[in-house]
Amino acid sequence: MSEEKNFLQSIKLDISRSFKLEPYERVAFHNILGILKSEAGKNLLLREVEKGGDISASAINALAGFDDQSLLPVISPLLEKKISLPEKDIILDFICRNGSAGDIKTVINFIELNKDDNESERLVRKAFEILRKIGAGEDEAVSYIVSSVRSSENARYLYSAISALSIVRKIEIYEELL
Repeated sequence: MSEEKNFLQSIKLDISRSFKLEPYERVAFHNILGILKSEAGKNLLLREVEKGGDISASAINALAGFDDQSLLPVISPLLEKKISLPEKDIILDFICRNGSAGDIKTVINFIELNKDDNESERLVRKAFEILRKIGAGEDEAVSYIVSSVRSSENARYLYSAISALSIVRKIEIYEELL
């Protein structure tokens, strides 16, 4: 059964290489690959990420459904590139589900790049929540959140930082805020 499935998957991939698919067909194909979650499909989607535009967004969305931590080194760096807000949202969700302490630096860089962008306000808030989730007990996350609370003049940014402050176990920090 497994061999038949792999054989069918390889036929589908050969067909996709042989024919030039229209963008809407590629998006539909990405959805199929995202449902099947095969290794060959994952490799094809990884190549599609580099294409840009709607094709890239569709490939990122399909890859995010894999819930495979091995994709973090490929997907996370995309946050530093010029991609759409929905793509950033998908990547942040992926990091939230699959991330670890090793992704703290990526999330902090994302916050720094987007903290003054009004359009990214919701995503910055989400990034702080991710820091709270994956950064509990990690010095890098704690020190960044504390410094954000102490230095921020932007009320929306400060709100997000204070919300993530729950990972800090030092009472003095809370006393300063009061």
